[in-house]
Amino acid sequence: MSDSPKPSSGRLSRRDFSRATVFGAASTLFSVNVLRSGARGILQRPALAGIGAGGKGRTDIQESSKVGFEIAALVDIIDAKKLSQVDGRLKSMAQVREDYGNARFFTDYRQMLSDMGDRIDAVTVSTPDHHHFHASVMAMQAGKHVYCQKPLTHGIWEARMMTQVAQQTGVKTQMGNQAHANDHMRRCIELIHSGVIGQVKEIHAWTNRPIWPQGFASAPAAEKVPVGIDWEQWIGPAPAVEYSSKIAPFAWRGWWNYGTGALGDMACHIMDLGYWAMMPGSPVAVTAQQHGATELSPPINSRIT
Repeated sequence: MSDSPKPSSGRLSRRDFSRATVFGAASTLFSVNVLRSGARGILQRPALAGIGAGGKGRTDIQESSKVGFEIAALVDIIDAKKLSQVDGRLKSMAQVREDYGNARFFTDYRQMLSDMGDRIDAVTVSTPDHHHFHASVMAMQAGKHVYCQKPLTHGIWEARMMTQVAQQTGVKTQMGNQAHANDHMRRCIELIHSGVIGQVKEIHAWTNRPIWPQGFASAPAAEKVPVGIDWEQWIGPAPAVEYSSKIAPFAWRGWWNYGTGALGDMACHIMDLGYWAMMPGSPVAVTAQQHGATELSPPINSRIT
């Protein structure tokens, strides 16, 4: 296996994910050879690759198309044309393939960046959390602008390293958070800053998530991988496990190896308004209470003050 972080033209194994990405981010951070797509004509529409093309990925791709992007590539571990199981959550994957029939389809974003590097200008990253860092860093190192869904990364180190790579490469980046981009949020900020509601002394944020199970004490039983799902690519940089419908395609947020639990999924929404309005800075003290957390899975419920 090569030490180079640059994707090769051959199929890369699951184990190549972490080593290639971390080596590229940490060891070559200040000597990245950024590949720009300047060879494309200046009057051409900017070309985008959607990494994660179903569900939220589909809406990110649709909105990108509305503002003028050409959808040149789609990346998803689900090949809807081969899928052996019927699931309502997977219908969006089939629809996006139909909507953008001229886009090339991949199940591996490393292969897409290798094959399409000179034909795309930007990517959306709308994958499970454990892929955010790897897909975004590889894209930035290839000179592609990145729109990555929240939560930005799977951990603090990843967020700091991703920030450094973005600064070094000079590409444009944004974390996706649809509520933060809405006018009603800005209106609330204006009301708070103008003193309409008086002095803010405390902020409480609450959510009834998770709507997926959490608090697992043991790994789920192995199941047969449905035809049309590239399970090796779904696992990617995470420890290898057998396929289970209790993990994918929907319940992965309830496992530490792939998601960040209800707090990681929703705090960036429900705490955003208060933090944005008050800009409180770093906390002086933090107290956490939880029930049901395990080494494998986030808690059933928790309270953070």
